[in-house]
Amino acid sequence: MDKNMLKESVKKVELIHSEDIPDLDLYMDQILTLINKNEQLITKTMINNYSKAKVITPVKGKKYSKEQVLQIIMINELKNNLSIKAIKEVINKIAIEDTEKIYNEVIEMNEEDQENEERLINSLLELDSEEKKLTSLLRLNHLANLVKSYMEMIRELD
Repeated sequence: MDKNMLKESVKKVELIHSEDIPDLDLYMDQILTLINKNEQLITKTMINNYSKAKVITPVKGKKYSKEQVLQIIMINELKNNLSIKAIKEVINKIAIEDTEKIYNEVIEMNEEDQENEERLINSLLELDSEEKKLTSLLRLNHLANLVKSYMEMIRELD
């Protein structure tokens, strides 16, 4: 597999822009359609579990506000690296009205980071020898451990 095929095969999920989420309250099926069209797998069970565990702000009736939808997306992103308990601790410290501002900051930073990511990926995909493959694997492992450590340290800050 060449470098371009490898880059294309890695699934890069783009977050939904907040302006693409309606300002009116949405039913569960509408949320699933909105989120899953961006290839972010989320299910009714997951949303119900987040609600029951009070990871998202309490739902009024059967509809979710834009802020709650953003919380669901954030949880879905963080759950790969943090426990639901840890996510709950962090999200519950944030005022619901600040959710969209924080989310938009993340979207903006992700877009700024894309150029740096491209350079890093290109250097990691110089796989013309077994030595370079091992080097790339070790670098990626180091980066993954570093990111996970920073996430834990940031979460534990008071």
